[in-house]
Amino acid sequence: TGPSHVFLVTDDDRLWRLPVATGGPEDITPPSLGAVQSSRLAISGDGNVVAFLRTDGGDRFAPWVVGTSGPCRRLPLPDADYREPAYLPDGDGQPHLVLDQTGSRLMVTEIQAEDELHFVDTGLGGATHWLTRDEQFADYIGSHILPSFVGGRLLFASGHQGWMDWYAVQPD
Repeated sequence: TGPSHVFLVTDDDRLWRLPVATGGPEDITPPSLGAVQSSRLAISGDGNVVAFLRTDGGDRFAPWVVGTSGPCRRLPLPDADYREPAYLPDGDGQPHLVLDQTGSRLMVTEIQAEDELHFVDTGLGGATHWLTRDEQFADYIGSHILPSFVGGRLLFASGHQGWMDWYAVQPD
């Protein structure tokens, strides 16, 4: 729920946007046959953008975003095994899918041998950056904790349990 809209997913994998002022629901589900919609949404700090995972029937998902107006947009990352937000009490409390304050940047976690972090500009033609690629991190680095956007920067810790380094990533 944001200041002007509520976003929700129904049991039939439909995505809805409801303006708080009028309450008239709008089905904003991207058109596709056999698609599966993630039931968990990540919301921007200002409550005006949500991110979600969606597949066209396979076991690999793609990240998508939508705001308080306009259609849903698929982000320029390949289909992969991405983690949904893991909200408590059912999940481990790790975000795994995080939008910044304005919804202009997304951090998404991909499941490989170890979790890998990707940073995506959600604007049209948005740039992507694989934060934890081997050229930047040694192999088998993947225990990421507390990814969060603070003051326009993505903050996270990476390493092994009990031995982690903290990083701050500038969007540019």
